[in-house]
Amino acid sequence: MSKKTSKKPNKIKQKPLAQTSQTPVENIEPEQSANVTLPKAIEIARQHHQQNNFQLAIHLYQQILQAAPNNPTVLHLMGIVHAQIGQYEPAIKWVQNAIEIEPKETHFHASLGNIFWYQDNLNEAKRCYQNALTLDENNPIASHGMGNIQARQNKFDEAIYYYHLALEANPNYAEAYNGLGNALKHKSDIKAATENYQRAVDINPQFSEAHHNLASVFEVQGEFEQAIIHYEQAIAFNPNDFESCNNLGVLLENKGQITAAIGYYQKILAIVPNHAYALNNLGKALLNKGMVQAAITEFEKTLEVAPIYINAFSNLLMTLNYSEIHDAAAVYAAHQQFDERYVQPLADKIIPHMKDLESERPLRIAYLSNDFRRHATQPFIESILAHHDHQQFKIYCYHNFQGEDEVTQRIKQYADVWTPCAHISDEDLARKIRFDQIDILVDLAGHSAHNRVLVLVLRPAPIQITYLGYPNTTGMTTVDYRITDNYTDPEGVAEQYNAEKLIRMPHSWFCYHPLENTPALNSLPALEKCYVTFGVLHRYDKINDSMLKTWASILKQVKRSKLLVQNLALQDAQLREEFEKRCKQAGIARKRLIIQDFVSSNDYLNVYHQIDICLDTFPYNGGRMTCDALWMGVPTVTLTGEKNVSRMGFSILSTVDLANLVADTPETYVDVCATLANDLAQLQTLRQGLRDKMLNSPLTDGINFTKQLETHYHQIWQNR
Repeated sequence: MSKKTSKKPNKIKQKPLAQTSQTPVENIEPEQSANVTLPKAIEIARQHHQQNNFQLAIHLYQQILQAAPNNPTVLHLMGIVHAQIGQYEPAIKWVQNAIEIEPKETHFHASLGNIFWYQDNLNEAKRCYQNALTLDENNPIASHGMGNIQARQNKFDEAIYYYHLALEANPNYAEAYNGLGNALKHKSDIKAATENYQRAVDINPQFSEAHHNLASVFEVQGEFEQAIIHYEQAIAFNPNDFESCNNLGVLLENKGQITAAIGYYQKILAIVPNHAYALNNLGKALLNKGMVQAAITEFEKTLEVAPIYINAFSNLLMTLNYSEIHDAAAVYAAHQQFDERYVQPLADKIIPHMKDLESERPLRIAYLSNDFRRHATQPFIESILAHHDHQQFKIYCYHNFQGEDEVTQRIKQYADVWTPCAHISDEDLARKIRFDQIDILVDLAGHSAHNRVLVLVLRPAPIQITYLGYPNTTGMTTVDYRITDNYTDPEGVAEQYNAEKLIRMPHSWFCYHPLENTPALNSLPALEKCYVTFGVLHRYDKINDSMLKTWASILKQVKRSKLLVQNLALQDAQLREEFEKRCKQAGIARKRLIIQDFVSSNDYLNVYHQIDICLDTFPYNGGRMTCDALWMGVPTVTLTGEKNVSRMGFSILSTVDLANLVADTPETYVDVCATLANDLAQLQTLRQGLRDKMLNSPLTDGINFTKQLETHYHQIWQNR
């Protein structure tokens, strides 16, 4: 997602060689005859230089200087080649020698500026560029260098001015177009930035850095196919472009091409074994591949090499929720370690909030989320936002996502104050929330992807709550409350595994807002197909081998039945093949397995028209998936356990009076499924009545759910 702003110019420019001497040079190359003229010797040496034969070029330049020690052109070239191999101090001396002989040569000053830029010596670089521009105000290299310095100092208007000067002097200056694109992107002019990056690669198709930057702006604009093309180009022309490898891996992973993504992360790690971003992303890819324990190992490696990498720790915590090995106590202990590492060391930096004595004003409630868009949590938060009492509460939404869709546009209307914040640093966002005088901050991400937990560490609001996006404790002592229910977190039991005080809603902690324009209910597919279809539309990382064995037992009990599976990861051909082998090993014959092609979110609900009974996953139950299935008339059978993530199905089904679909052992789970499947008449009746059953249950009663939530907000504010 990032743009590349190289610390050094793409290439040090060279002035055409001045051929002013016919002095012979002895033995310019072993295979060439002696007494080569100076211009010819310089031409031969420069050819090797341009072919990146740096050591040979240095040798040849040295031979030339033995015959013509004061030749400024060769002294200048010696400086350039030394800079290109990272020997900056000798490079500076060589170019300074050239300037002493020819002080009015503007290109020498510009090259010296570039070398100081390589060293991050901005003051000296600026002085040299200014000297060059004093001698020739149209020197494009010096103007480009000045643009780079201004951009480094976040003076983007000044940078744009100098890049334009460089392009006026040299309209084909690819590096200047790239720099101009960077400055325009910083000013949020993505369209203009894209145009300039495109111009850079049109001029120089092998310009890796510009390809990377072009890919990054395509990615921001949601043009992922174009982004992939240009990341691939960046890597083709610079195989060690780890940032492009990393970003390309993330894009491919989001498209379900997990095997290819892993390949790019491993490409980085083969060269830099302790590359923290690659280790972290490899962990996420392995989780998406269903390799939970391997993912945990990679996140632990990441934290060994980068202990302050807070997002890697969040990823570790999220992954522990999928683990069959780690019990509730172990998972909570890991969350406490997060607090010890990141929260407690900053405790003395938290600015206390002053006591607000005004009692009659509306409370300022803020929701911080990455998911005010088409997302798994959207139906739940929309149900709340759509029903808030704006006489008693002023609603703020901090939108932590770069793009918007039609859902975003709809949710915007529910907020009194809408603040996009994806581009704002954690510290600045915390200051903004504090400036807005938020009374209660409700974070909807927890340790899920793209979270802003560091904002919670800084405690910008006097009361902080975690809800919805992460079905577990944050472990953070700066988070005061967690919204849940008695099904998911039983009273007297769950408190020991939560750092927050628990706010228990009277029914489920989920309140489902039915999606608009959803497909009509259809008849039971089994009546037409003459066999029962069990369906699993969960993420691939939730499907472990234990569940596959349990599902195999169901298929064994329900003759001729089939298992339909759909998720994004199974778009990966290699992973699909591995999944078929896993199913076979678990006892699911290939002829009993239907691997459904993945469909977009707009068409996803239609897949339920093929399913008779949905199977929930364990230990990580479904939330949104179970609600969608019920809305489409498809009963879901769930297996409940000790951890809160293993009790979400219990919460949802109990709230719609379907507790008979909740099992507490794998054997009971199999029996419930078999009983349902063997009574098609009852299954058909259930299918046709489920939507009305949901509409008449607390699960879709957004008005009362929000009133109850607002009552809790008032109580905790009064008790602060």
